[in-house]
Amino acid sequence: MKKTISAKISLVISLFLAIIMIYGIFLFSPVTYAGTYGNFEYSISGGEVSITGFSGSGDVTIPSNINGYPVTSIGEKAFRNNKSLTSVKIPDSVRTIEYEAFAFCSSLKSVTFGNGLKRIGSSAFILCESLSEVILPDSVEVLDTVAFADCYALNTVKFGKKVSSVGDVAFFGCYELKGITVDEENESFISIDGILYSKDLTEIVWCPTSKTEISLPESVTIIGPSAFSECADIKNLNIPGNVTEIGNSAYSGCNTITHLIIPDSATKVGMGAS
Repeated sequence: MKKTISAKISLVISLFLAIIMIYGIFLFSPVTYAGTYGNFEYSISGGEVSITGFSGSGDVTIPSNINGYPVTSIGEKAFRNNKSLTSVKIPDSVRTIEYEAFAFCSSLKSVTFGNGLKRIGSSAFILCESLSEVILPDSVEVLDTVAFADCYALNTVKFGKKVSSVGDVAFFGCYELKGITVDEENESFISIDGILYSKDLTEIVWCPTSKTEISLPESVTIIGPSAFSECADIKNLNIPGNVTEIGNSAYSGCNTITHLIIPDSATKVGMGAS
């Protein structure tokens, strides 16, 4: 009799523990759900919303929350190739804009970035050929590779205080962009005559394609990857004798340079650097 009671108690305990385990998995595991909200497609994971698609047009304001969950990202290719999108307002809740989120949106003229944005992903706005102005709030820290490449109409770019990383050829093909303005409190970058340098003036990061003649500060030791890419009007480029590194494709497309001397100090020269 005692053995029967003991077996029943063990069975009850085992069932109870199994229920607790199942409930715990359900309670603490990220919930993934996909749905639609107006013209938006979205997914929810871990209590946060990612916009994954859009079927509308014209001027668009992205919601800050959907069904009580905060919208924290614009997902990969969410608005990609939407030819009728003309403007976008991104809420403060959004932290990331993912890969090709707005790529090939050829009619997109303006984007208002929210104050919570931290990263703009690779090719996020590539070939947004009508986009004319990019003003980054102080929250933005990272611009990935070719983030705004081939935005042909882009003429104004302003970095906020926290931008600390700019990917290769982030502004490749932005022929109307005469220079980048950087907040004076930014600790990573500085702009001189529109040219983007590291804050300590040891690296040139990006040069406007409109430049015809450049004399770099003597403090420069690194020519960054694609720093002078597509600067087709440059004829004279004076490289300081302290330069030790020249990045990949540093001078690609600079077909008119008639005077270029690479100093003996340059011990690391990247592929396609000239």
